[in-house]
Amino acid sequence: MKRAPRPFHLPFPGLLVFALGALGCGGRDSSGTGGASGRASTGAVTTPGEGSSRPRGLVVLAQRYPNGDVFPSVEERQDEQVRLHKNILVETLVGGTWGDVDVRGLTLRASCDTPEVDCVELGRGGALRPPAWSGRVGMGQCVRVGEGAAVAAGVYRFVVTTCEGEHRVTSEPFVIAY
Repeated sequence: MKRAPRPFHLPFPGLLVFALGALGCGGRDSSGTGGASGRASTGAVTTPGEGSSRPRGLVVLAQRYPNGDVFPSVEERQDEQVRLHKNILVETLVGGTWGDVDVRGLTLRASCDTPEVDCVELGRGGALRPPAWSGRVGMGQCVRVGEGAAVAAGVYRFVVTTCEGEHRVTSEPFVIAY
């Protein structure tokens, strides 16, 4: 006697709704700009306008390591040249809305020994992997272990902007848990 397959039931359906919302599947523009947005497999582009300088091929990545550091990186995946502001912003998801995290000194530069410049040019097919973010408030990169307070457990993302400030590009959300 063959049994009919049992239907699949989610043990915590609310968790699925939260996870989809955290990943940007809620259908609402979470940037608050009301602008157009597009998605890549590893990053999202949020732009307030349809200007010709929209960085369509730009992707922001976040790679978390077991020690708690999160490595940001940017890649230009199309035949465009983009100019990005040096600061990497960090945002956290609270109550379904993205908000700023007080992180300073997190910049687009190749290493801790590389001087910062106001605008970073990323050529066609180029990539940049800056030093890791330590996961600490008020601290960016290249700090001594233990400096600054650790951010609260939660969902975060990196944000970079073009030098002109017209466009924002965000990484996929990542989780910090303790």
